[in-house]
Amino acid sequence: MLKSIKQFFLICLFLVMAITPATASTTVKSDIQYGQDKLQALDVYTHSQCTSSKLCPVLIWVHGGGWSNGDKTVMGGEDGTKIGALWSASGAVVVSINYRLTPQVVHPAHVQDVAAAINWVHKNIRSFNGDAGKIYLLGHSAGAHLVALVSTDTQYLAAHGLSPAQNISGVFPIDSAAYSLEEDLNTPIVGSRVEAAFSSDKAALRAASPLTHVRSGQSYPPFILAGTVQYPKGVESMNDMANKLRQSGARAETYVADYPGTRPFTAHRRIAEDLFNPASPMTIKLMAAMGLRPSASAPTASKPADDNSDRRRGLLLRRMNRE
Repeated sequence: MLKSIKQFFLICLFLVMAITPATASTTVKSDIQYGQDKLQALDVYTHSQCTSSKLCPVLIWVHGGGWSNGDKTVMGGEDGTKIGALWSASGAVVVSINYRLTPQVVHPAHVQDVAAAINWVHKNIRSFNGDAGKIYLLGHSAGAHLVALVSTDTQYLAAHGLSPAQNISGVFPIDSAAYSLEEDLNTPIVGSRVEAAFSSDKAALRAASPLTHVRSGQSYPPFILAGTVQYPKGVESMNDMANKLRQSGARAETYVADYPGTRPFTAHRRIAEDLFNPASPMTIKLMAAMGLRPSASAPTASKPADDNSDRRRGLLLRRMNRE
């Protein structure tokens, strides 16, 4: 009898977690599998303003974490739940994805998962009142590298019969210096993560670098790239990517955020938090590219967590992902 009651409550808990309100008018359906692995899962945020007769543009959120960490919900400054709440209330259907992580996998598994998730969205998002003809990609840090790579190296979407130029309406890589991985190999902290996820082989690093795949005569979706004043190398890398896109004939804009008095890592976190801050000029710019305006009723950015909190949260998520 007690066992049956326990099972009943567990089933109720699962149902509550699977479909729960993100805001008064937004519903999130969680942990939809787009592949066989438990990390090949996504959450979909749909606001009541999106209907079958009024489809909304789609934003796919790809979290960061050095290709070895992170989650589609919360980690450090990144908060997929708040991004889902703000951007859905502002008129988008938001899809927040997980993907397999290093050391479980190495490149190209991460970007293959992103492509597979995009394919799932293309095929299924209409049932969530999303417009499959208006898919935008947003990624921070390692997630920024992945959205840039899947949008420039055509092989990953081609495996699903899709192409960046035809099926992606816009790409928003936020605060990544990983447009040329070969240059990042000797960078403190980042270098070890690059080697773990991609190896130290120069040819392999070039093949996994978005900058490598931008060529004249090839079509690309529009890009808006962002970085921070506090990380000049990242801004330099961002400008290299934007300039090469423009030379190819693609549209590419840049945005540089400034967080005075902060160190690069803190600024890196702060720009991620701005993605769920409706007053952020960067967020306003990104939304405008989708034909949206930030909702005043959605949650604003919370006070940044301290570095130790970020570290504890990251270690916990990494432990969970390996189990």
